[in-house]
Amino acid sequence: MADRLQELAAAGLLDVKRLLALENLTWLAAAEVRESARSLAANLPGEAVAHAELACKLAPDLADAHLALARARLAKAPSEPL
Repeated sequence: MADRLQELAAAGLLDVKRLLALENLTWLAAAEVRESARSLAANLPGEAVAHAELACKLAPDLADAHLALARARLAKAPSEPL
């Protein structure tokens, strides 16, 4: 249930981005980067990847979002190439 709510919230944020014709929602992406870091600290790499992927979609130009995604993917599957 929580996963479904999280998916709906992410879809809503991406819809707002599209409707407003904004390239980057940096402040929202920064919040997702923080959530990704918190998920990693809690040893939840799957959640960290989801937060970081959303951050990259919200602000494709935000380098911290891509770094968070790389860290989360590395924590989730250390033996797989990024």
